[in-house]
Amino acid sequence: MITTWLEQSPAVSISIVSFCVFVSLLGLGWILRSRLGIKLGVFYNVFALLTAAFVWVNLNHQYGLLRGWNLALLMKWYAALVVFLGVWYLTRVASALLWEFYLWEHRKTRVPGLLRSVATVIVLAAAILGIIRFIFDIQLTGLLIASSVTAAVIGFALQDFLGGLIAGIALNIEPPFEAGDWIMVGDKEGEVVDVNWRATTLKTRDLTYLIIPNSIISKDQIINFYKPAKLHALILYVGVEYGAPPTHVKEILINCALETRGVVFPPRPLCRLVQFGDFSINYQLKFWIEDRPMSYDIQSDVMTRIWYNLRRNGIRIPFPIRDVFIHETAGQTEALREMDKLKIEQFLRRVTILEPLTEEDIQKLALSGRLWNFGKSESIVKQGEVGNSLFLILQGDASVHVKLPDNNREVVVARLKSGDFFGEKSLLTGEPRGATVVADTDIDLIEIEKSNILPLLENNPGIIEELSRRLAERQLVNEGFFKEEQRTEDAAVVRNRYAARFLQGMKAFFGL
Repeated sequence: MITTWLEQSPAVSISIVSFCVFVSLLGLGWILRSRLGIKLGVFYNVFALLTAAFVWVNLNHQYGLLRGWNLALLMKWYAALVVFLGVWYLTRVASALLWEFYLWEHRKTRVPGLLRSVATVIVLAAAILGIIRFIFDIQLTGLLIASSVTAAVIGFALQDFLGGLIAGIALNIEPPFEAGDWIMVGDKEGEVVDVNWRATTLKTRDLTYLIIPNSIISKDQIINFYKPAKLHALILYVGVEYGAPPTHVKEILINCALETRGVVFPPRPLCRLVQFGDFSINYQLKFWIEDRPMSYDIQSDVMTRIWYNLRRNGIRIPFPIRDVFIHETAGQTEALREMDKLKIEQFLRRVTILEPLTEEDIQKLALSGRLWNFGKSESIVKQGEVGNSLFLILQGDASVHVKLPDNNREVVVARLKSGDFFGEKSLLTGEPRGATVVADTDIDLIEIEKSNILPLLENNPGIIEELSRRLAERQLVNEGFFKEEQRTEDAAVVRNRYAARFLQGMKAFFGL
């Protein structure tokens, strides 16, 4: 029936059929774009026009104006072009429907881009073979034999290229990492920024881009620090002298890790005694982090804290081969000690609450105080912990942190520098620390303890009342009570109340 209609009025009917094909293809493209969000591009309109033109030429060659013309070869090439473009667009539509709509939106499975590209290449290769066999009517047996020999020669020449391609496909089918992961390949590590068919690109800590061929990655050991989670362990080895009790050393090392920014808790750090070495007892410290790019800095901070803490606790890290002792003459040593003593006395005279003490008392405190060294970011005292000593800053800076009771947020309330002091209430009354003091730089301090000041109070019990008044004055200053809007009589009342409370607490604390 359709054939009869085409033969009776070929010009009109062929034009109508061609126009319907053109409109149908445009309508299909509009539906895919508007309803499904699949954009085929402007060239799709050209494909629709080429297809409609092919229908027009083919029908006219059989029934209309071009009947009898020798267009066999032209029609074959034209058909091959239309079929290839048709398969191309069908592949794009099928890829969007399968990879995006079904696997991603419904199954939540992300298919790597390389695998999609390989699937498209396979479909197009099959289409080319189909065009050769069915449109050009060429048997593929001889072609396949010839192509096998050619493929063997090309494959041998491009074995590295093909090895990278196959490795890239394998990495994409079962990916051990994805963009954003931090991985180590051999001795190289960095953040994965791109994975393609040939190579994987890493961004290192130096912000340089390292491109590693997939053929190398597939043969080497891969460590993914972010799978199954970002939490992973770092391990340090520390050797200390034989005279240090192992339990005490383990406690110090664990606390150093816990107090370092970047160390995750829980899980709690672990410390093991692993070896009795020739020069030291060796310990293994294991702690967990999540920020792999900062692992070197976190490890450095933990080791720095270990050095300061071991030194403050009198624990020595021995040299691996020998200790070299440089002996100073007695005169030089005594001169240095006298200089330190004079400097400490000078700083002690600045402590307002110690002003009632005599010159002789100040000299005794300077000799009995303990010198401490703290590294940057270490906590010297912590809010709420029990204490009975005052600290005087000889060199360095520190900040005073107070944890707010309403929201548990920590704020900085004061900055301390060389010559400042803190902990006076704990020294004189034994009250818990009212704030956390953190070293902002490497800092040297002298600690005056209860045992240092007790003999002075026993020999001169009268100064305890003056010390309580000085402590009350200090408390009012800390509370910001002395402001222009505060009345003098109010300050006097509060001062007397604080002085009486501190006097009672000091007598009970010192047993006087």
